[in-house]
Amino acid sequence: HLFDITERRQLEERLKVRERRFHAIFDNTFQFIGLLSTDGTVLEANQTALDFAGLTPEEVIGRPFWELPWWSHSRETQDRLRAVVHQAAQDRFVRYEADLRGPSGAMARIDFSLKPLRDEAGQVTYLIPEGRDITELRTAEAALKESEERFRNAFELSPIGIALVGLDGRWLEVNHALCEIVGYTQAELRELTFQDITHPDDLEADLALAQRLYAGDIPSYQMEKRYIRKDGETIWVLLTGSLMHAADGTATCALAQVMD
Repeated sequence: HLFDITERRQLEERLKVRERRFHAIFDNTFQFIGLLSTDGTVLEANQTALDFAGLTPEEVIGRPFWELPWWSHSRETQDRLRAVVHQAAQDRFVRYEADLRGPSGAMARIDFSLKPLRDEAGQVTYLIPEGRDITELRTAEAALKESEERFRNAFELSPIGIALVGLDGRWLEVNHALCEIVGYTQAELRELTFQDITHPDDLEADLALAQRLYAGDIPSYQMEKRYIRKDGETIWVLLTGSLMHAADGTATCALAQVMD
Protein backbone atom coordinates (compact mmCIF):
# COMPACT_ATOMS: atom_id res chain seq x y z
CA HIS A 1 0.00 0.00 0.00
CA LEU A 2 2.92 2.27 -0.76
CA PHE A 3 0.73 4.24 -3.18
CA ASP A 4 -1.84 4.98 -0.47
CA ILE A 5 0.86 6.26 1.88
CA THR A 6 2.43 8.41 -0.83
CA GLU A 7 -0.93 9.86 -1.80
CA ARG A 8 -1.78 10.61 1.82
CA ARG A 9 1.56 12.33 2.41
CA GLN A 10 1.14 14.38 -0.75
CA LEU A 11 -2.30 15.41 0.43
CA GLU A 12 -0.96 16.34 3.86
CA GLU A 13 1.81 18.40 2.27
CA ARG A 14 -0.70 20.24 0.07
CA LEU A 15 -2.82 20.98 3.13
CA LYS A 16 0.23 22.31 5.00
CA VAL A 17 1.11 24.57 2.07
CA ARG A 18 -2.46 25.88 1.94
CA GLU A 19 -2.45 26.47 5.70
CA ARG A 20 0.86 28.35 5.52
CA ARG A 21 -0.53 30.52 2.73
CA PHE A 22 -3.70 31.16 4.70
CA HIS A 23 -1.78 32.23 7.81
CA ALA A 24 0.57 34.41 5.76
CA ILE A 25 -2.45 36.34 4.49
CA PHE A 26 -4.35 36.13 7.78
CA ASP A 27 -1.50 37.51 9.90
CA ASN A 28 -0.36 40.22 7.51
CA THR A 29 -3.67 41.71 6.51
CA PHE A 30 -4.07 45.36 7.48
CA GLN A 31 -7.39 44.69 9.22
CA PHE A 32 -8.01 43.12 12.61
CA ILE A 33 -9.49 39.68 11.95
CA GLY A 34 -10.16 36.52 13.92
CA LEU A 35 -12.22 33.36 14.17
CA LEU A 36 -14.75 32.56 16.89
CA SER A 37 -16.88 29.59 17.77
CA THR A 38 -20.61 30.28 17.82
CA ASP A 39 -20.51 30.82 21.61
CA GLY A 40 -17.90 33.59 21.21
CA THR A 41 -14.78 31.62 22.16
CA VAL A 42 -11.68 32.90 20.35
CA LEU A 43 -10.15 30.29 18.04
CA GLU A 44 -7.85 32.54 16.00
CA ALA A 45 -6.64 36.16 16.09
CA ASN A 46 -4.36 37.64 13.48
CA GLN A 47 -1.05 39.30 14.23
CA THR A 48 -2.37 42.78 13.43
CA ALA A 49 -4.95 42.53 16.21
CA LEU A 50 -2.49 40.95 18.64
CA ASP A 51 0.17 43.60 17.99
CA PHE A 52 -2.30 46.42 18.57
CA ALA A 53 -3.11 45.11 22.06
CA GLY A 54 0.39 43.81 22.82
CA LEU A 55 -0.93 40.28 23.29
CA THR A 56 0.21 36.78 22.39
CA PRO A 57 -2.01 34.05 20.90
CA GLU A 58 -1.87 32.16 24.22
CA GLU A 59 -3.46 35.13 25.99
CA VAL A 60 -6.53 35.26 23.76
CA ILE A 61 -7.24 31.83 22.27
CA GLY A 62 -9.84 29.90 24.25
CA ARG A 63 -11.25 32.98 26.01
CA PRO A 64 -14.63 34.65 25.43
CA PHE A 65 -14.16 37.39 22.84
CA TRP A 66 -15.79 40.13 24.95
CA GLU A 67 -13.46 39.47 27.89
CA LEU A 68 -10.28 40.30 25.97
CA PRO A 69 -8.26 43.42 26.86
CA TRP A 70 -9.37 45.18 23.67
CA TRP A 71 -12.83 45.65 25.19
CA SER A 72 -12.06 45.89 28.91
CA HIS A 73 -12.30 49.68 29.04
CA SER A 74 -16.09 49.57 29.19
CA ARG A 75 -18.62 47.16 30.65
CA GLU A 76 -21.21 48.58 28.24
CA THR A 77 -18.93 47.74 25.30
CA GLN A 78 -18.47 44.19 26.58
CA ASP A 79 -22.20 43.69 27.11
CA ARG A 80 -22.98 44.93 23.62
CA LEU A 81 -20.34 42.64 22.13
CA ARG A 82 -21.74 39.62 23.99
CA ALA A 83 -25.18 40.48 22.56
CA VAL A 84 -23.96 40.83 18.96
CA VAL A 85 -22.06 37.54 19.19
CA HIS A 86 -25.40 35.92 20.01
CA GLN A 87 -27.03 37.73 17.05
CA ALA A 88 -24.29 36.61 14.65
CA ALA A 89 -24.63 33.03 15.88
CA GLN A 90 -28.30 33.29 14.82
CA ASP A 91 -27.05 33.89 11.25
CA ARG A 92 -27.16 37.69 11.31
CA PHE A 93 -24.44 39.94 9.92
CA VAL A 94 -23.64 42.68 12.45
CA ARG A 95 -21.70 45.89 11.83
CA TYR A 96 -21.11 49.00 13.94
CA GLU A 97 -18.35 51.34 15.10
CA ALA A 98 -16.52 50.45 18.30
CA ASP A 99 -13.52 51.56 20.35
CA LEU A 100 -10.52 49.33 21.04
CA ARG A 101 -7.94 49.91 23.74
CA GLY A 102 -4.23 49.28 23.20
CA PRO A 103 -1.67 48.36 25.90
CA SER A 104 -0.73 52.01 26.52
CA GLY A 105 -4.37 52.98 26.96
CA ALA A 106 -4.54 54.53 23.49
CA MET A 107 -7.95 54.13 21.91
CA ALA A 108 -8.69 53.30 18.29
CA ARG A 109 -11.99 53.75 16.53
CA ILE A 110 -12.77 50.75 14.33
CA ASP A 111 -15.38 49.79 11.79
CA PHE A 112 -16.29 46.46 13.41
CA SER A 113 -18.29 43.56 11.99
CA LEU A 114 -19.24 39.99 12.85
CA LYS A 115 -20.01 37.65 9.99
CA PRO A 116 -21.51 34.16 10.41
CA LEU A 117 -19.77 31.37 8.48
CA ARG A 118 -22.03 28.52 7.38
CA ASP A 119 -21.25 24.90 6.51
CA GLU A 120 -22.57 23.01 3.50
CA ALA A 121 -25.82 22.30 5.35
CA GLY A 122 -26.36 26.02 5.97
CA GLN A 123 -25.65 25.82 9.70
CA VAL A 124 -23.59 28.56 11.33
CA THR A 125 -20.33 26.97 12.44
CA TYR A 126 -18.00 29.91 13.04
CA LEU A 127 -18.06 33.70 13.41
CA ILE A 128 -15.55 36.00 11.75
CA PRO A 129 -14.85 39.27 13.60
CA GLU A 130 -13.22 42.02 11.53
CA GLY A 131 -12.12 45.51 12.42
CA ARG A 132 -10.80 48.30 10.20
CA ASP A 133 -9.02 51.14 11.98
CA ILE A 134 -10.85 54.37 11.09
CA THR A 135 -9.33 56.54 13.84
CA GLU A 136 -7.54 58.84 11.39
CA LEU A 137 -10.64 59.07 9.21
CA ARG A 138 -12.88 60.08 12.12
CA THR A 139 -10.23 62.53 13.42
CA ALA A 140 -9.98 64.11 9.99
CA GLU A 141 -13.77 64.33 9.72
CA ALA A 142 -13.97 66.03 13.13
CA ALA A 143 -11.23 68.49 12.15
CA LEU A 144 -13.02 69.21 8.87
CA LYS A 145 -16.31 69.77 10.67
CA GLU A 146 -14.63 72.15 13.12
CA SER A 147 -12.99 74.01 10.24
CA GLU A 148 -16.30 74.28 8.41
CA GLU A 149 -18.00 75.61 11.55
CA ARG A 150 -15.27 78.24 11.99
CA PHE A 151 -15.64 79.27 8.34
CA ARG A 152 -19.44 79.37 8.66
CA ASN A 153 -19.24 81.57 11.77
CA ALA A 154 -16.73 83.92 10.15
CA PHE A 155 -18.84 83.99 6.98
CA GLU A 156 -22.15 84.69 8.68
CA LEU A 157 -20.93 87.13 11.33
CA SER A 158 -18.63 89.20 9.13
CA PRO A 159 -19.62 92.90 8.92
CA ILE A 160 -18.51 92.80 5.28
CA GLY A 161 -20.71 91.31 2.60
CA ILE A 162 -19.31 87.94 1.50
CA ALA A 163 -20.53 85.57 -1.18
CA LEU A 164 -19.53 82.48 -3.11
CA VAL A 165 -20.41 83.11 -6.74
CA GLY A 166 -20.59 80.47 -9.47
CA LEU A 167 -18.49 80.89 -12.59
CA ASP A 168 -21.72 81.72 -14.41
CA GLY A 169 -22.45 84.55 -11.98
CA ARG A 170 -25.02 82.75 -9.79
CA TRP A 171 -25.04 83.59 -6.10
CA LEU A 172 -24.29 80.27 -4.37
CA GLU A 173 -23.82 81.36 -0.76
CA VAL A 174 -24.40 84.83 0.65
CA ASN A 175 -24.03 86.15 4.17
CA HIS A 176 -26.33 88.39 6.18
CA ALA A 177 -24.24 91.53 5.62
CA LEU A 178 -24.51 91.21 1.83
CA CYS A 179 -28.27 90.76 2.08
CA GLU A 180 -28.44 93.97 4.10
CA ILE A 181 -26.41 95.81 1.48
CA VAL A 182 -28.50 94.79 -1.54
CA GLY A 183 -31.88 94.39 0.18
CA TYR A 184 -32.54 90.81 -0.94
CA THR A 185 -32.97 87.70 1.20
CA GLN A 186 -30.57 84.79 0.81
CA ALA A 187 -33.26 82.76 -0.98
CA GLU A 188 -33.98 85.62 -3.39
CA LEU A 189 -30.32 86.16 -4.22
CA ARG A 190 -29.82 82.46 -4.98
CA GLU A 191 -32.36 82.87 -7.78
CA LEU A 192 -30.30 85.69 -9.33
CA THR A 193 -26.85 86.33 -10.77
CA PHE A 194 -24.52 89.20 -9.96
CA GLN A 195 -25.25 90.47 -13.47
CA ASP A 196 -28.94 90.82 -12.56
CA ILE A 197 -28.27 93.40 -9.83
CA THR A 198 -25.20 95.14 -11.29
CA HIS A 199 -25.80 98.62 -12.71
CA PRO A 200 -25.78 98.34 -16.53
CA ASP A 201 -23.06 101.00 -16.83
CA ASP A 202 -20.68 98.90 -14.64
CA LEU A 203 -21.48 95.46 -16.00
CA GLU A 204 -19.03 95.40 -18.93
CA ALA A 205 -16.04 96.35 -16.75
CA ASP A 206 -17.00 93.84 -14.06
CA LEU A 207 -17.42 91.01 -16.59
CA ALA A 208 -14.09 91.82 -18.23
CA LEU A 209 -12.25 91.58 -14.89
CA ALA A 210 -14.13 88.41 -13.97
CA GLN A 211 -13.12 86.77 -17.26
CA ARG A 212 -9.47 87.64 -16.66
CA LEU A 213 -9.79 86.15 -13.16
CA TYR A 214 -11.38 82.93 -14.44
CA ALA A 215 -8.70 82.64 -17.14
CA GLY A 216 -5.94 82.84 -14.54
CA ASP A 217 -4.54 86.12 -15.89
CA ILE A 218 -4.93 87.83 -12.52
CA PRO A 219 -5.10 86.35 -8.96
CA SER A 220 -7.82 88.80 -7.85
CA TYR A 221 -9.36 92.11 -8.72
CA GLN A 222 -10.91 95.09 -6.97
CA MET A 223 -13.26 97.68 -8.35
CA GLU A 224 -15.85 100.24 -7.36
CA LYS A 225 -19.21 99.44 -8.90
CA ARG A 226 -22.91 100.00 -8.42
CA TYR A 227 -25.59 97.55 -7.40
CA ILE A 228 -29.29 98.14 -7.82
CA ARG A 229 -31.01 97.20 -4.57
CA LYS A 230 -34.32 95.34 -4.49
CA ASP A 231 -36.07 98.63 -3.60
CA GLY A 232 -34.60 100.25 -6.73
CA GLU A 233 -32.00 102.37 -4.96
CA THR A 234 -28.53 102.50 -6.53
CA ILE A 235 -25.61 101.99 -4.14
CA TRP A 236 -21.85 102.14 -4.59
CA VAL A 237 -19.74 99.26 -3.30
CA LEU A 238 -16.09 98.25 -3.27
CA LEU A 239 -15.92 94.72 -4.70
CA THR A 240 -12.95 92.35 -4.26
CA GLY A 241 -13.07 89.13 -6.28
CA SER A 242 -10.81 86.07 -6.07
CA LEU A 243 -11.04 82.43 -7.15
CA MET A 244 -11.71 79.32 -5.07
CA HIS A 245 -10.07 76.08 -6.24
CA ALA A 246 -10.66 72.36 -5.75
CA ALA A 247 -7.88 70.07 -4.53
CA ASP A 248 -6.81 69.39 -8.13
CA GLY A 249 -6.45 73.10 -8.84
CA THR A 250 -9.67 73.44 -10.85
CA ALA A 251 -11.52 76.71 -10.31
CA THR A 252 -14.85 76.03 -8.60
CA CYS A 253 -16.31 79.45 -7.81
CA ALA A 254 -15.40 83.04 -6.97
CA LEU A 255 -15.20 84.61 -3.54
CA ALA A 256 -16.70 88.09 -3.53
CA GLN A 257 -16.20 90.59 -0.70
CA VAL A 258 -18.47 93.63 -0.81
CA MET A 259 -18.16 96.84 1.21
CA ASP A 260 -20.86 99.52 1.03
